[in-house]
Amino acid sequence: MFHSVWATLQAFANQRHHLEGQLGALMVLHTWGRNLSQHTHIHCLIPGGVLTEGKTWLATRKEGYLFPVKALSVRFKREMMQRVQQEIDTHENLLIEAKSKAWVVYSKPVLHHARAVVGYLSRYCNRIGLNPTQLNYGNNGSVEMTYKDHQSKTLKQMCCRPGEMLRRLLLHALPKGLMRIRYYGFLANAIRARAIADIRKSLSEQPHEVTEVQKEKPCCPNCKNRSMVLIRIAVRPRAIAEKERLS
Repeated sequence: MFHSVWATLQAFANQRHHLEGQLGALMVLHTWGRNLSQHTHIHCLIPGGVLTEGKTWLATRKEGYLFPVKALSVRFKREMMQRVQQEIDTHENLLIEAKSKAWVVYSKPVLHHARAVVGYLSRYCNRIGLNPTQLNYGNNGSVEMTYKDHQSKTLKQMCCRPGEMLRRLLLHALPKGLMRIRYYGFLANAIRARAIADIRKSLSEQPHEVTEVQKEKPCCPNCKNRSMVLIRIAVRPRAIAEKERLS
């Protein structure tokens, strides 16, 4: 899945999309739904531009927009199915069913604040999607779990035996050696420091367009002369202003 996501993104970093260069990406594997069901997907954090061959930063032509989501969905489906076909030739019925379904790529609006980005990703990095405050004892030794339903946006309760709760929790314990967080492109560990230095240097050297705006000077209400110069702005005390309003 990691390889399919990265191949999909790389396929769109070209001249046609005005982004000819090397993308960067941070990917986080997320395997659970809100009720600890199996829901395997990957979260990606992608800088809005590429590092060109000339070691300069090329930002997206349109702010807040990277790639077309529907086209990403089609390409990701093709990339994923090719890899599954190579790995599992015996599960023909499963592949036929998967090919018949519509696949979805969700692109979240751009996040401008670093704190929001870190907070969003951290929820999927340091623990499996279960908070102890969600659990409570039920009747006859069962366990109750409170969760927010994704579709109805309401709180729901799931009641099950302790063994079933442990089974759901262990569905999301990754095999030893499988990395949940991975870096790609110019954010890869081997080149990240050098690439970011090149991007910062490129951004500092880019010329800034300076547009002079000719503002009309204020006109004197008495002599109609337009050579007035603003010296200062005097603010009346609140008590005086309130008194004049009441009078």
